[in-house]
Amino acid sequence: MNKPVNVIFYLSCFMVLLLLGYDIYLLNIYATDIPFWDIWDLLPTGNYRHLFDFYNENMQVFYFIISETMYRLADWNLRYFVFVNYAVYLALMAIYWKILTSVENVKNLPYYPLFLMILLTPMLGFNWLWIVLVQTHTFILFFLLAIYFGFTKDDKSYSVHACATCLFLSMISMNIPLTVGGVIAYIIKEAVNVKQNGIKKCLLKCGNLVVELGILIILLSQLTDINKFIAVHLRNSVFSLEYINNLSFYLINLYGDLALTEIITPKIALALMPLHFGILLFVFFEQYKNKNIQSLWGIMFGVIFCVSGIIAFRGGEVYSNKFSFIRHNETAFMLVPATLAVLAVSKYKLARYYGIMLVLLVLYGVSADISAKRFQFFGDLFYKNGCVCVNHYYNLKTISDWQCTMNYPVAKPDAIEKAEKMNLSFIKTIKNCK
Repeated sequence: MNKPVNVIFYLSCFMVLLLLGYDIYLLNIYATDIPFWDIWDLLPTGNYRHLFDFYNENMQVFYFIISETMYRLADWNLRYFVFVNYAVYLALMAIYWKILTSVENVKNLPYYPLFLMILLTPMLGFNWLWIVLVQTHTFILFFLLAIYFGFTKDDKSYSVHACATCLFLSMISMNIPLTVGGVIAYIIKEAVNVKQNGIKKCLLKCGNLVVELGILIILLSQLTDINKFIAVHLRNSVFSLEYINNLSFYLINLYGDLALTEIITPKIALALMPLHFGILLFVFFEQYKNKNIQSLWGIMFGVIFCVSGIIAFRGGEVYSNKFSFIRHNETAFMLVPATLAVLAVSKYKLARYYGIMLVLLVLYGVSADISAKRFQFFGDLFYKNGCVCVNHYYNLKTISDWQCTMNYPVAKPDAIEKAEKMNLSFIKTIKNCK
């Protein structure tokens, strides 16, 4: 690296570290020992016998492990849990960084650290505060580990076994769409490389991956109702115009990190989506035989499959065009670094210019997100307000204010009684809420 390149690289790293510090500062202010929403249904049980139970359509093995451990170590203090959740999120960012730097073409870009900025935006802070979403972060973490072993370490003898294990851990962390997307991405990668590696080797690797995952799923079936786990109920058609309209708005607008919701309407996004994916398809055929870049395409394929799968699984769930985010929005944000990277290393000027435009859009979106104080909005709404609501319920056994009911401060009538018997730390916290 020459001197000017060093300056750009270190300046990019500084910007990422600055945003990281800002997030930690905000977490320190807003992390509160108060349950809300689904947390009331997921109080600790005092044992680890329920690890493979379901909640909604999801298996939450790692949430249950962390929850029961936090109960033993800190009386289930949710403020500590928030920082555990954020630590898992930082771990997935670290493995993403490792994947990016394993691609030599990307590592030669002095500004590539900026690709990760959108993963630290305070807009995502709501899901760092909502500790139940540690399940989302763990299943993304294991997916990225699977990509790392299955794509960047593919010449090692153990790589396919590590890939299969990580995909399985991703699956039991929450649900199956990302795992299925990872398997398909791996098979596509082997099909692309068949001339270089030989058909026998490719078939053997794909066979090992599928067989090992199958064996692990069979073992899982001995511990839980596997039929419930793999059943998918599509309540809405994923090909409906409304679904495509909302999804296109979300996928296009996420590069602006919600900052352009007043400018880019769903109709405009619907028109832009063919252009966006057209450019990506063009770059894919340029790069698809380049083993050095296939890990990034594996991430993108798996994430797009997962985003579509989750929306289909949840009955076409897209919350609103105003906020433009779906359930578990971090999953979709994983698209951004890989997309920016493959565009930046393309040999075509059109793709590179488009990538630069998206980088600028990311920077604008993050700055607008900070100035809009969305993190503070979520912190005030769901925690500081929630504390008063739970205190009100604790003393008067009634909830009337709409701000309380919308936050489900007590989802189960016996939740507080159970928490008192278990001596959970948040009981002391809500007694002092004013």
